[in-house]
Amino acid sequence: MKKLVAAGIFVVALFELVAVVVLDRKLVVAATGVMVALVLLSLRWFWVREADLGAVATSANDAAESLRRWMSRTENLISRAESGRRDWDRHLRPMLARQFEMATGQRQAKDRAAFEATGHMLFGSELWAWVDPQNVSRTPGSEPGPGREALDEILRRLEQV
Repeated sequence: MKKLVAAGIFVVALFELVAVVVLDRKLVVAATGVMVALVLLSLRWFWVREADLGAVATSANDAAESLRRWMSRTENLISRAESGRRDWDRHLRPMLARQFEMATGQRQAKDRAAFEATGHMLFGSELWAWVDPQNVSRTPGSEPGPGREALDEILRRLEQV
């Protein structure tokens, strides 16, 4: 940027020197004013263009960062689905129960029976056992979780609601 401003000053000074030699002294001030205006317009055009390019680069960086975060969350979700029941109960079950509440409009706190009935209708007994927030295992053992296929089916059914 400093180089561009210095070049503009140099061009104006050079033009003024040439104008003094070639033009009438009365026209030198007007010609120099026109040249200064052209240099200032060029600088403004450069700044606007640079700001537009910076905005495009920033939005591209934001999109790339958003995609990276989404990929990281998805990989984390899949790894937890393939781990044991403890990870499922701590991380996936609360998230799936919230998604179920938002998708169906059924609140567990309002009517537990309606909440369970809706869960059984949507998922069936086998999958509902992995979404039901009341079905957390109290044993400290390392029972296997349902796996990636069950998570995929649960998410697919939630998506259909």
